[in-house]
Amino acid sequence: MDTITKKWIVFLSVNVYMEIKTLLITIGSSLVIISIIVTLCSFFGVGQDIYGLYIAFFAFIILNIIVLPNDYNHIKIPSVEATAATTAATTAATAAATTAATTTNTTGTGTGTGTGT
Repeated sequence: MDTITKKWIVFLSVNVYMEIKTLLITIGSSLVIISIIVTLCSFFGVGQDIYGLYIAFFAFIILNIIVLPNDYNHIKIPSVEATAATTAATTAATAAATTAATTTNTTGTGTGTGTGT
């Protein structure tokens, strides 16, 4: 094998190791949290019919964290400066249009009931 192939094998094995490590940490910490909640609830006399639904929902959330993708590097989030510039430009255009609309009919040639001088 050439050195490039060896580097790719090492790279992939490190990534797979990190994914498995993250998966095991997530599952392990979830099981610890669930066992602590169940122990505390049974100690204080809370029945399974009360906390069972919450434990099921927690398990559902953890399952979604494990199964669904969680790498969002491909999503482009606009910067605060770009958003502020767009908002400022929109506000300026709206103000200019409002000013133009209010100053177009100031000659007083319309019919009205005023007593102008």
